[in-house]
Amino acid sequence: MAVAATVFRDYETDGVPSSGSHKPKKSAIRELLLGYENIINAFLSNGGLIYASKASLDADLAHAANSMAWVIGDATVANNGVYRKIGGSGTGSWTRAADLPFSFIIASDVGAGTANAIQATTGIPVSSSALIWMNIFEANTASPVTVSFNGGSALTIKTNAGNDVQVGALTAGMVGLGIVSGSTFRLVSDQASAVLVAQAEAAKDAAEAAQAAAEAAAAGVNLPPVAANRMLVDNAAGTARESKTFADVRSVLDLSGKYSGAMPYISQMDRFKAIGITPEDVDTTNEIGNDADAGIPIREMLAQGIGDGINKFRFESGQIYRVDSWDPSDTTHALGILRLAETSDIFFDLNGATIKGLAGIQESTANAGAIARFESAYTTNGQDTTQRFVLANGKVDLTECPASSPGVTTIGGFALIGRWNVELDSVFFDHGRTAASGDNIGVGGGDQSFFASNWNSLVVSRCTFRGAPDLGIYLSNSGGRRALIALSKFIGNQNAIGLKRFSSLLRVYGCEIREGDIGIYNPVADGLTDNMGGRILIDHCLIEKMQTRPIDINALADGSSIRNTDIWDWARRLSDGAETSLSESIGGIRIRSRRVATQNVRMGMRDWALNTTSGKEQVGIVYSYNGAAGVAAGAEDCIHTDCHFENLYRRVRYEANTLRNAEGKGNKGYNISQSDLDSGQNIFPIVLADDIATSVLMPSNRVAVHFECQTTTNGSPRGEVLVNTTGSPAVTDISLASTTNILFSTGSLANGGGTDGNLILSAHTDGKLYISNRTGGTLSIRVSLPRE
Repeated sequence: MAVAATVFRDYETDGVPSSGSHKPKKSAIRELLLGYENIINAFLSNGGLIYASKASLDADLAHAANSMAWVIGDATVANNGVYRKIGGSGTGSWTRAADLPFSFIIASDVGAGTANAIQATTGIPVSSSALIWMNIFEANTASPVTVSFNGGSALTIKTNAGNDVQVGALTAGMVGLGIVSGSTFRLVSDQASAVLVAQAEAAKDAAEAAQAAAEAAAAGVNLPPVAANRMLVDNAAGTARESKTFADVRSVLDLSGKYSGAMPYISQMDRFKAIGITPEDVDTTNEIGNDADAGIPIREMLAQGIGDGINKFRFESGQIYRVDSWDPSDTTHALGILRLAETSDIFFDLNGATIKGLAGIQESTANAGAIARFESAYTTNGQDTTQRFVLANGKVDLTECPASSPGVTTIGGFALIGRWNVELDSVFFDHGRTAASGDNIGVGGGDQSFFASNWNSLVVSRCTFRGAPDLGIYLSNSGGRRALIALSKFIGNQNAIGLKRFSSLLRVYGCEIREGDIGIYNPVADGLTDNMGGRILIDHCLIEKMQTRPIDINALADGSSIRNTDIWDWARRLSDGAETSLSESIGGIRIRSRRVATQNVRMGMRDWALNTTSGKEQVGIVYSYNGAAGVAAGAEDCIHTDCHFENLYRRVRYEANTLRNAEGKGNKGYNISQSDLDSGQNIFPIVLADDIATSVLMPSNRVAVHFECQTTTNGSPRGEVLVNTTGSPAVTDISLASTTNILFSTGSLANGGGTDGNLILSAHTDGKLYISNRTGGTLSIRVSLPRE
């Protein structure tokens, strides 16, 4: 049987607008209505039930399951429909199964809505299976027009072709025939043709009037004839247009001091300010294309751009910009790019390009040589600024830069001076590398990759530094604060990161440092002053295969910390794996500041062997002292906890002049040759020279006292004794490793008290244990008492 959705479909091919509108055939309509009639007849022939309301239907359950009934005339329109009996006679309920099978539904528009939002009512629910016959109460005044039936959702009225009806197309008194289709009411009858004709005639008149106006305006225009390579320019009086050459136009625009007259365009200032300017935009002599000195157009780009208020500078992806100095013999021009007293922000987007320093980049006594040096106009220490310098997404090549001379100002990649807020992101600073030889780790050209002094804030992220003969990152000057170096790699640099001249608050997070000499440090001197850097916070780093110290926390870095970091293999040569020429016991971490915390650090030798030469052994942590003039500071009140030490000579070495440095909980050692050594006052706080006595107050009358001693010779107490200081005072051995040259006594002891050649332990009724050293040597002892 035919269905209404097919007979009255919108398009000739259902769902395909390009197939054109579908016009229902009378034969198809007759077939559809015949099907409805057959259903009705079948219903009536089987004793169909008809009710005036759903309430009366629900009250009559005396019918067998699957009996059919109609509800016609219920005041609630949605209740009208075809129902099916659920359950046996006398029980169950009625459920609505379908709409009433009417071919046509009469809808009434009595003006309850508006002309453009019609509200119509019907006697039975509307559906997409029935045609709806609706009168129009008043003409529409806008488009689109909507209709809602029985208070339902608003449906947009569409023409038979699927378009919105035109203004005035629905006229008062007309009758529209249509069907519900989704969220639209699609007309079978079309909109008023007279209105459409009037609108078409009005459009024709407007077009003819516009044509006449255009022809009249063109008749008054008098333009010069067309000529090659010329432009039209309004004359000075603004009364006519004249034909001018490009040179004439440049003269009119007065571009002197701006862009070169040889440029292929006049000005693209708006574009430059929006997306930035490139060196190619000002490269009038094709320095870049000829592989000559790209420093010339880069300097011009900066000068012209900043002068015009442009601070974005772009480089062409894949291009190599070779930069030489102005004049290597001129000490003020010993670098490639120089900006002094700068007040503008500067954004360098390398966009995958390379800036390559050439051999003319020189060191001098006036200025350090550099590929680029930017000095801010703001230089006062502590001055807070918002001036930004950003360098991102490319490569800085120093492989052809000459090496610097020790003790002379250096040659570097980029140098930032002043209160910049610096951001380096995804930049590869490459000095190249030579083969390691002897103690030489094998480095490349230049000296330093990146230098910053007196910065306001500094962030380095996702960068790589390779082969720097001095430092990958050199941070200096007391004004420098708040620096973060994150997720970056340092490979084959003499020194990876140096924090110098009292700069402080450096955080190093998630970095990899390998195959260099020193990893992270704040040294005693930098060649120009005896100052050093301040606090460093190191977290989640990997440092491996360093010829000297992976981490060196010097004096004046109080409050530094090393956490969650792996340190493997140090103090041997990269070239052949042999011992270095450095004659000292080298720690994976050396600390010469106060209150430094080391936590959850794993360190040791994995791929490299332990040194066998006495005094050159690898140690995990060295707590040390710096006696330099004006410094005189050492490790005090430091702690290491949850650290793992593997394949080392010692876990920890405490050197002279170190105080109160402690071992926290959770430290472990694997394959450690020697026990920790304390030459200060740390794990063995009681230091007794020969013929010196001391006393320790006991917490109760009877106490088990545990002794540790740095030496193991006779007279060195190691183990436990029982001390009784009441009634009959006495000291009794519990578990001493040896009692040779150890005597037990009672009473107080003064310096020189007790039998010569022995250590004397004496209990006294004053509640103290007296210890007198008469062994002939110095003893370092730790006494542990039970907690109260």
